[in-house]
Parts: sequence; C-alpha cells; structure tokens
Amino acid sequence: MGLELEYGQMRRNYINCKVLEFKGKFFNHHPKEGDMDQRFIEGEEAMELTVRIWTDPKLIHYIGMIIPPRPGIQRCLTMLEYLHFPPCTPLNDEYQFVTYEFSGILFGVVSIPKQKKHLMETIADESGLRIVKGVPTLLSSDRQDSFPIQSSDAYSLENKPGHSVYNSTQQQIRAMLIAEYRELEDRFGI
Repeated sequence: MGLELEYGQMRRNYINCKVLEFKGKFFNHHPKEGDMDQRFIEGEEAMELTVRIWTDPKLIHYIGMIIPPRPGIQRCLTMLEYLHFPPCTPLNDEYQFVTYEFSGILFGVVSIPKQKKHLMETIADESGLRIVKGVPTLLSSDRQDSFPIQSSDAYSLENKPGHSVYNSTQQQIRAMLIAEYRELEDRFGI
C-alpha cells in the first residue's frame, strides 16, 4: 500500500517500511534503462540499506524537508541528481536518495561521495540554501527531537538567512514552490 504525493506534474509513490522506529522509503537504484518507474524496497532489505549508507565512511549525507515543502530543497536535490548523477546511468549509483518520515514530516536524504561534496555546495547555494553541520532538530513547547539517525557526516539543508521565504505569506511560498517545480519540469521533463 503506497502513499501518492503530487507536485504539479511530478508524481512519486512511496511504500512505508519500519526502520529504526520511523518510516523509511528507499528507491531501487538499478532501474532498467529508460525505466523511470523505480521499485521501492522495504523490511530487512531497507534496514540493511540504511545501515550500509549511514555507516559508509566514503559518503556524506544531506537532509532536507520535503513535506511540508521547503523552497529550494526539491530543486537542489533534483538538480544535483539530473546534472551530476543522471538517472539510468552508472553515475546514479553514487547518488543515494532515501526519504524518512519523522514526527509527521517527510525528509529527503541524499548521500553522495565525500569527494563530490562541492557539487552539492554549488547547487545548494544556487537554490537559496545553506548547508548546516548536523541533523534536523524539531522543537516544540515541551520537547526537542533530533533526527533519529546520527552521523558526523550529516548536514541539514535550510534556507539562507534573509531568504524571501522568511518574509512571505503562504500564498507567496506556494508560488515559489510552483515556479521551482515548473523549472524542473521544463528542464528535465519530470
């Protein structure tokens, strides 16, 4: 049973699986040539992938809020993949994308080789994001929750100080997101 999410013309299906007390969704990174309907994995296979990715000393991890959407995140993650780790190519095996549901928020995590972190730094900057050492922390009036997977090689993606998102109405933020999705659709046909 999957959850379907829509962003304009962009559609992705996610299948729930239990991983380290939260839900994780994993893309299969070996689709057939030209097949963009990637398979999802779950259960023990998902747990093994989580451990393998997060303990690999050659990888660096970037965490961004997907739902509710944060302006710049979808653009950043998509541009990184399509420009530098194109789908259905051997390079795409170096781009690990996993989504995690944590405290009712869907986070996307991209793991790439450390020696290619300059690619993320450039695209994050162009997308209006800054890279902050550490995992996301959610604050409420009575508690503080940190992202359930910790790594010294984990970084959060957030909007730069002074970004227009901080002074915008919900309607203006929605317009930013729509423009972002249209750019990706026009550029990559997704």
